[in-house]
Parts: sequence; C-alpha cells; structure tokens
Amino acid sequence: MLGGVGLGIRWGPNFVGGQYVRDAEGQLCFHTLPRPTPEEVTQVARWTYEGIARVLARQGPSLDGFGDTVDELADEQPALASCYSASVSDCQLLGAAPGEKKRASSSTRSAS
Repeated sequence: MLGGVGLGIRWGPNFVGGQYVRDAEGQLCFHTLPRPTPEEVTQVARWTYEGIARVLARQGPSLDGFGDTVDELADEQPALASCYSASVSDCQLLGAAPGEKKRASSSTRSAS
C-alpha cells in the first residue's frame, strides 16, 4: 500500500513476453512478442501516471508537496507513528492479520 491510499503497488517485473494461443488441435502455443519501443514504454508510463492521478483525485489525497516536509514524529517516535498510520488507514497493525483492514466490531455494526 502506498501511504494508505489503497494502491496495490507491486515492485519488480510484472510482464509476459508473449501470449498463449490455441492451435488447430487445441494445444497451447506460446508466441513471443517483440520488445517494446521506447515510445511504447513512455505511453504505458503516461497511462499509468494518468490512472493513478485519477484515483488520487477521486479519493482525495494529493501528492502536491509530498516529501517537502520532515515527519518529526516518525523520526523521533517510529513505533507511535506506525500506530497512528495504521489507525488512520483503518488497518490492523498487530495481531493475527497485520496490514489487513480492521473488522467492524459488533457495537460498530449495530450503530450503523
């Protein structure tokens, strides 16, 4: 997750170098794709940026000024800052499922 925004960012290669197609007998055959051109890579990067910008605009958070300030609490009290971050992003920090969304308690469910 990127700062609790809800983006499922994956690091590392995440691509397929071709596609599988069934031949006349129904067997899968792998067809290798050509290497992308620099222009194609640039276009994919542009589409990715524009998609992420739309999600951020729709959900409210903005990256304007991101990284311009120092997070003193994270520097001085990293454990406390982690607790605050988990609370704000509605994630479990400890327990059986750290990083997962907190489940609504029975009192919360009855109130809604």
